[in-house]
Amino acid sequence: MRTKSLGNSGLHVSELCLGCLDFGTRLDREASFELLDTYYEAGGRFLDTANNYAFWAPNGVGGESEKMLGEWLCARGRRHDMTIATKVGAQPTRPGAGFEAAEGLGAQAIARAAEASLSRLGIDHIDLYYAHIQDDDITQEETLSAFERLRKDGKISAIACSNHSLERIIAAKGIGERNSWPAYCCLQQRYSYLPPNAGADFGPQKTIDAELKAYLQAADMPLISYATLLGGAYETGVLPKAYDAAENQARLDRLRKAAQILGVTPSQAALAWARLSSGNVIPLLASGSAERLKQGIATLNITAEHLATAMGAD
Repeated sequence: MRTKSLGNSGLHVSELCLGCLDFGTRLDREASFELLDTYYEAGGRFLDTANNYAFWAPNGVGGESEKMLGEWLCARGRRHDMTIATKVGAQPTRPGAGFEAAEGLGAQAIARAAEASLSRLGIDHIDLYYAHIQDDDITQEETLSAFERLRKDGKISAIACSNHSLERIIAAKGIGERNSWPAYCCLQQRYSYLPPNAGADFGPQKTIDAELKAYLQAADMPLISYATLLGGAYETGVLPKAYDAAENQARLDRLRKAAQILGVTPSQAALAWARLSSGNVIPLLASGSAERLKQGIATLNITAEHLATAMGAD
C-alpha cells in the first residue's frame, strides 16, 4: 500500500485508511485485532477513530474504539509506524444522551477530551486531531486556539475537520493565517459514487457537493471519505431513502455493469471510484470481517484507466 502526503501537515499516510468505529463495541477484541493485523500486513498504517465511538452501540458509552486501538498498539508494539487520527466534539456529556448533548468544540472540552483520548490510546501525542462536528455555538478562534495550545504542548501534530461546511472551512483558514497557526490539513466527510438527494438530512453529518469538492481540489486539501459504500447498498441494489432517485438508479446500474467488466463486486467498484475520483481522496475502510477488508484492499489493483474504460470514461 502506497503512502501520500496529507495536505500541509507533514504527515504521510496510507492511501486507504482503516475505520475503527465498531472496535470494542460491535467488534470484540479478537475481531478487532484480526482486522488491525490484516490491515497492517497489507501495508496499512493509517488508523481512524474518535472519542465518541461508539456511544450509540449496545452497551456503548464512547471511548471503546480508542481503548481497543490502545490495546492493539501496546500488544503489537506498532505505535512507532502508525498514524493515529482521532476526533473531539461529538461525545455526549451525559449517559444516554445523543448528539444534542455533544461536548462541542470549546477550549475546556477540547483540553479534557485530548487528555482522555491520549490515556485510552496509550500514546503521548495524537498525530491527527479532528474537529468532529461543526459547533456553531463556539467561535472558531476559541477552537483553533485550543488546538494550537495542544500542538505547542506536543500533544497533537496536525489538525483536521469533519462534517464542516465550506463557509466554516474557509473562515478557519483565514483565522489560521492571521494568527500564524497551522490550518486544517484535510476534511473527513460523507462521499460516495451516488450523490444524496437535495435536502437530504444526515443530522450532524455533512456531505460533499460540487462547490466544496472544487475548493478542496484548489486548496490541495485531501478528503477522507466515509459512508463510501452506503452501508452495502451497492451490493443489494436497494438505495437508502436519501439516495433513492431515478438518476441514482441509472448511475447504480452503470456502476454494477462496470463491476462486471472489471471482475469485482459493485462495492469494490464504488470504493475504487472514490479513491480515483478527481482530487485527493483517501477512503475509509470499515469492515466487520477480514475477508471483506481484504476485498477493499484489493481495489488498489484497479487503475484509473481500467475504471474509466469500464465506466465509459465517467
